[in-house]
Amino acid sequence: MRQVQLIENVNRLSEGSEYESKTLMHVITDSAIDPNKIPLTNNASQAWNIDFFLQTLTDDPRPLRDDVRRNIAEQFDTFERFQETFTQ
Repeated sequence: MRQVQLIENVNRLSEGSEYESKTLMHVITDSAIDPNKIPLTNNASQAWNIDFFLQTLTDDPRPLRDDVRRNIAEQFDTFERFQETFTQ
């Protein structure tokens, strides 16, 4: 699983450093200013993004707000065309 690989990379890259016991968010924000820590920042960022995405999944989908539906329809001519585009 990609998430496991990313976390293992973060653990390996942060081992013995000031980042070792920090949360992913702290690793990202603290390491981003150091060009030598790009691999650590990238792996931590990707792991955080996947975690965030997985936490947003739900069995109880909510209807789209009218303004979001309208914006999508403006880009795809209709909301139904948008749905068709992404279900093919």
